[in-house]
Amino acid sequence: MAYKDLFSGRYLTRTILVTVPWFLMDIGLYGIGVFTPTILSVMAFAGHGSFIHKDILSTQGAIFLDTFLVIGFALNIIFIERMGRIRLQLLGFAGMGIAMALLTFVGVPKGAAGSLTAVIFIGFALFNLAVNIGPNATTWILPTEVFPTSLRASGHGLAAASGKFGAALGIFLLPVIEQAWGLEATLGMIATASLLGLFVTWILGFETAGRSLEEVGGNESDPSSSQVTA
Repeated sequence: MAYKDLFSGRYLTRTILVTVPWFLMDIGLYGIGVFTPTILSVMAFAGHGSFIHKDILSTQGAIFLDTFLVIGFALNIIFIERMGRIRLQLLGFAGMGIAMALLTFVGVPKGAAGSLTAVIFIGFALFNLAVNIGPNATTWILPTEVFPTSLRASGHGLAAASGKFGAALGIFLLPVIEQAWGLEATLGMIATASLLGLFVTWILGFETAGRSLEEVGGNESDPSSSQVTA
């Protein structure tokens, strides 16, 4: 089969399912992940003394929050077969959206963050937990399962490329947006991207857990066999 078959009517919905959510997820994953210490410095430690002191606190805070990434992956390993790929991806995108909406609502505290510091950390912890229990793992898995053997490598390569494009946007474009429109608007955009990922997954997703690759990918000589229902 040819690479262009990924965009044919037979496989187009699958191609959208594995590329668009990965693209949207990586915008938030890299945009938030790379700049977590910087965002914490502004949101949680704005009134905590000198720049060096705030930098130390925000770095320590980011290290603490990274533990939730590990917990998220551990939970994914436990539940990936029990709950399935699509349910975990939906759960993850929902958690990411809620976390970013919470941080958008909190905004940049005026002066010291005070009692809002705990809420800010809850938002970041929820985001890290949700992204790894869901789409950061499932977007890797789905492209290996939804295509037939002749398209599997091409489909996964395209999906991974779309994710890295989203990562590049998250790293290079979000700081520009933050400078132009402010941190709250930037966090709101990531929340929107997460909810879009949830919507695409909900509309196009079908479960692959517990099914053979042949069953999910279909008989390549029979176009009707690739029509898999949820």
